[in-house]
Amino acid sequence: MTEAILHEISKKLDKLIAISAIQGKDEDRQIKILKSLKFTYKDISNLIGIPEGTLKIRDHRERKNLNAKSKS
Repeated sequence: MTEAILHEISKKLDKLIAISAIQGKDEDRQIKILKSLKFTYKDISNLIGIPEGTLKIRDHRERKNLNAKSKS
């Protein structure tokens, strides 16, 4: 097999593993899991089915809340 084919197979396996990991979780938890697995905003929005802009806003708010909690 060529390296390109192996890379494509690896990407598809990563998606399957991620989909399995997020099943039954709420959207915010799904986002956290997928971000921890280094998925891009575009990939996450496609997997979860929400617009990329909405995803970025939610992520920004989550980081802002975490920063506020860590300062208190």
